[in-house]
Order: sequence, then C-alpha cells, then structure tokens
Amino acid sequence: MSELHAAADADLQIGDWRLTPATHRLSRDGDEKRLTRLQVQLLLALAERPGQSWSRQALIERVWPRRMVADEVLSRAIAQLRLLLADDARQPRYIETLHGTGYRLLAAVGPVPVEALPAAGPPAPAMPATAAMGRRRHAAVLGLLAATIGVLGIGLLALGALQRDPSPARGAADVTQRIAAAQSFMSAAGVLRQPRFSADARQVLWIDTASGRIEVAERSGRRLHSLSFGAAQAGSAAFAADGQSVYALLQTPQGCSLVEVLLSAPTSARTLSACRQAGLGVAVDADGSLLFTGPQGGLQRHPRNGRAEQTLTHPDCAGCVDSQPRLAEGRLAFLRGRPEAQAIWLQQAAGPAQQLAGGDDRVTDLAFAGALAKGSNALLVASNAWGSPGLLQIDPIDGALRWLGARGAYGVDVAADGSLLLELRQVQSPLWLQRADAAPQRLTQSLRDDSQPALSPDGRRVAFVSNRSGNGGIWLLDLDSGSETLLALPAARAWTRPAWSGDGQRLWLSRYADAGVQAVQIDAATARLLPTPEPLAARAAERVFERGPGDYLVQVLEGEQRLLRWQLGAQGGAIAASRGVGAWASDGEWLVFQTAGARGLWRWRWSDPEAPAQPVPVASEGGWTVHRGRLWWFSDAPQGRLQHRDLATGATRVWSEHFGAAPRELQVLDDGAAVLFSRVLRIDSELMLYTPAD
Repeated sequence: MSELHAAADADLQIGDWRLTPATHRLSRDGDEKRLTRLQVQLLLALAERPGQSWSRQALIERVWPRRMVADEVLSRAIAQLRLLLADDARQPRYIETLHGTGYRLLAAVGPVPVEALPAAGPPAPAMPATAAMGRRRHAAVLGLLAATIGVLGIGLLALGALQRDPSPARGAADVTQRIAAAQSFMSAAGVLRQPRFSADARQVLWIDTASGRIEVAERSGRRLHSLSFGAAQAGSAAFAADGQSVYALLQTPQGCSLVEVLLSAPTSARTLSACRQAGLGVAVDADGSLLFTGPQGGLQRHPRNGRAEQTLTHPDCAGCVDSQPRLAEGRLAFLRGRPEAQAIWLQQAAGPAQQLAGGDDRVTDLAFAGALAKGSNALLVASNAWGSPGLLQIDPIDGALRWLGARGAYGVDVAADGSLLLELRQVQSPLWLQRADAAPQRLTQSLRDDSQPALSPDGRRVAFVSNRSGNGGIWLLDLDSGSETLLALPAARAWTRPAWSGDGQRLWLSRYADAGVQAVQIDAATARLLPTPEPLAARAAERVFERGPGDYLVQVLEGEQRLLRWQLGAQGGAIAASRGVGAWASDGEWLVFQTAGARGLWRWRWSDPEAPAQPVPVASEGGWTVHRGRLWWFSDAPQGRLQHRDLATGATRVWSEHFGAAPRELQVLDDGAAVLFSRVLRIDSELMLYTPAD
C-alpha cells in the first residue's frame, strides 16, 4: 500500500471531493454525503491506483473478500458511487468503465490541503457603531417585510404545487437513486417472477416458476408461506387489500382459474372465476375488487360484494388480449395486443383508454411510480425496448421514454410507502457449434448472456451480442483461434443485432440511445462508424439485412414492427403481409417471417416481389433460420430434433434427432455440416428491495 493510504482513516482529496473514511463522509463545498462501509472501501481501493485500471474480479476480491459476489453487485456499487460523486458514466470525471476490463479512477488523489482543514478562526470583528445602529433602525421594517414575503411565498409555492406536475427528469433521477440503493432481498436459481407488495408493504410475494408455487415472506426475508396447488401452476398473484389472503391465476390442462387462498388456511383455494391465461396478471383495486384477463381477452372486474362481473375493456384486433393490469389512484394501465406485440395503454379516471407507448413484444411488467418519485404520475416499465432488459420510465403525457437502469429487470412493483421491488435475471447463455449427430462444442466460456450470433460470409468469424461489459456490446469470435474481442464502439445504451455485409468487410448494428434506435454500419476491422445510406439514417430502423449493394431489407418501428425493402435510387415499400412482423430471416433469395402473436411462419421470394406471402406448414419451438433456400428449425422431440425444409419444393429432412435443448438463435455453416447457436444453460434471479429512510 502506498504511503498516501498507509493510514486507513486519513482524509483524502479525490478531485473536488473530500473523503473522511473514519466517519464515512464525502463532502464538497458544503455538500456532505454519508457512505456505507462498502462504498468507502470501494472508493479507497480505486483511489489507491488513480489512473490505473482495476479488473472487475480484482475489485470484487478486494472489497468483498472470501465472498461469492456476482458482477451485478459490483456494477450497482459503482453506480451508487457515481451518484454520490455526481459523476456521469457517459462523460466520466471520476470513475471510468473500461469495457471488457473493469474500472479506473480518473480524478487526482492526494492528502487534504492544509487550508481545507478546519481551524479555529479569529474572533469576528466588532460591528461598526454606524452599521449596528442602521441594522437596529431597519430591523422592524425588515421583519415585517420578511413575514409578508414568507406568507406570500408559501401561497405561491402551494399554488405552484397544485398547477405543476413533478418534472419527469427529476422523477427519473429519484427512481434511479432508489434503484442504486436497493439491496438484495432474495435470490435463487431459476425464475422468480411478478414480485408484489402487500397493501401495507409489510409482506412480499413472488412466483417460483420452476415449482409453480407462490412464496410469501416478510420484509425481513423470513418465509411465511409456500402456496402449492397440486397439478396447477400459478402464473400471477396479488395480495388482497387487507393482506389476509392471496389471489392467484392458476393454469391446468383444462384451463385458467382465478382463486383465493386464505393465508390462515393456505392448503385450500376457493375458485372465483375463469380466466384467459395464468400469466396475464391480476390486480386488486382499493375497494377489494379484482382485475384480470377474462376468457374473451378483455379485462374483467370481479367485485367483492357478490355482484356480477363486469367487462372493462374490449381489444379491437384479432388475437389480441388486454393483460398485466396495474391500478393507482383511479388510473388503470395495462398491455394490449397479441402475446408477441403488446402496447402500453392507460385509462385515467372515467376517460377512455388510450395507447401510451409500445407496439412490440418487449414489456414484461409495469407499475405506477407513485410515492417512489415524489408524487410522479409516470409509469415504470420492465422492458428490453432499448436492446437489453432494464427499467424505463414512461411519461403519461407524451409517452416519452427514459432509461432508469436496473439491467436485467423483468419485474417491478412500488408500495404506497415508496418502497421498490425489482426482479433481476442473470442469464448464462454461451455459443455452441454442433455437427450432425455429434456432441455440441462450447465456443464461448462467459458466464453471461452471449446471443444473436452472426456468421461472416467466409465462415471464419462470428459477431455476437454479450452483456459481459454491462449492457449489450458487440464481440467478435475467431473460429480458427478461438479468440474473442470486444469492439470499441461509441457509447450507447446497447448495441445489438449484428449482420454482415456480403463482402464481410462491414457490420450492420442496432444502436440504442436516448433518442431511440438506429441502424448503423461499421468497419468490421476497425469498428469505425461508416455513413448510413439515406433514407435509412432518417428511419427508426432496428435491423438491416444487406442483400446486395444498395439493396436492403429493413425492420422499422413505426407504431408496430414493419419490414421494408429499400433500394438506393428507388422508393422503399412494405413487403407483402409484413405488418406486425416478429422474427424474420433471409438468405437473399427467400424471406421467412413470423407475424407477431402467431406461431406460424410465412415465406416470400425476392424474385417474385408482387406475389403474396405463403404460409410454411412448420411449427418451430426454438430458433430458426434460412440458409441456401432451406428453412432450418427446431421441433420439440424427446431428445430435440433439428430439421430443414426446401422452401421451393417442400422436401423435408431431419438433420439431427439428438440436438438437445432448444436453441435461441441458429446459424448454418456454408457446407450445411454444422450449425452455430446460442443456448441457455442457467438463469439466476434476484429480488432487489429498496426501503425509504424513516
């Protein structure tokens, strides 16, 4: 350890801030902040080597010795320090993220200057007699004026509070601070979904997807109940208004049921109504009535006074359902659409419901910010709309989105006392290479989520997305050497969906930033940004396939996902039947796509652009792709079956009867003898709890 830090309790000057380790305090120009012991240790570790890098693992071993700590814990701790230091991760002055490596402290570090140390100052000079007399003569006048201004000021402040909604930016900052301060409440292998507070915020429940049980615990973490339902699987749950019972949506082969379970007698359940599907959510109104998705797809209200149920909403599109209802102070928010293309809708007071945002398949949960953000009327949304799962804020006035953080967020709830509950997931999903009827070969050794592999035209490199360095980044894997390289791309919320140009010299990527999503191209060798051809630069293009020079297939977000073909020098137009497109793949001759909310696939041929798309009679249970005129897809069989179908003749052949678990994405090597894919090995969930200070 350097002489500078030999005394652990010595004050340090870190940039503009003064750190006092003995009292866990950080101060600057009269602004004083209290740190936790771990925050002090982390800041001291960074300050030991200013300007030098720390690997993530080295920091974890230094600050959390002899403990198994996930990278996400370190990421949250760094985020908390940045908030305390008033630092910006995008333009850092104190803590810089070294993507793929770790962190370093940018600010200068040294002992506290002598003039900054507290000292007994000289006695205050005596006030001149004339000044003292002047003060006394005006004291009464100033006192009266101050009182008048005070009363008027209070009135103006009160009027302003009534007329002005909380600033969306300030509300977002409030939520971001609370996310950073959240602590681990519960963690487990598998998925712990839909965490919910009781009305008094004293209890918490969540659904263990692996067992289909509803777990109930105190805020302290002590387990109270584990509710099981035999062959039925719980998909959604909520506390009753009085906290004495739990309402659940249960799924069986016979259908979906809404039931009530008294916590005083948790072994029996009383059936209340039929429902559409167990995972579509249930909410409890202030009067005790229940909201859920009815058998016809609209939201239904089940009163507690024995009256007949009432249908509240009527989806206006084929196959659409209204789901995930959330209530707050007379407002109702919910999702509307097909399962794979849902928009956020909001109904305020007695007015009509209106679409607020969305039209895609990326929302997993939502909640009103309420007491969490000083009276904010915004919505919190767990979504991967910006390329990676996280928490977003939606302004109910204009639908504007703001990134809040909480990477990996799939669930969210807010209590009346301002407490916050988050469900975070960490997915381990490496890349694999497999030859017909042979064991798969693992290509990447990361413990994070490696996905969206794109094989270069020469078959020697793979571009893929990984969250190893935080949010989505683009990596290159050399199949000959096995080396992996993180591309040094400009700052963004996330980079996703790599696609190679035909010559293998360029990569098309999706860049997610505060302004939205944009498709950009880079030089694959240098990661240098290249000009984006018009009119692609002016569209909310999310994904690009370059069929040839100046010929592009583009997925755009314009209220819903659409596929457009753009040719330079010609006007782009929509591919037939391409509105509401979900997944799609093309080999330059054939395009196969899936309409959002449907399991079936459709095919369209580039050489016959006027012909309508035709259905493909296959049902894929996992990733699929198009390669040299054939559709490759996975079907659920005892040991997993991978097969391909000639899109022109319909001839079908099984490639492997022993493929194993379903792949997420699929690529075929040029000779068709091997496939490249991403497959989930493990999912870990952590519930994070923020409790406001008393």
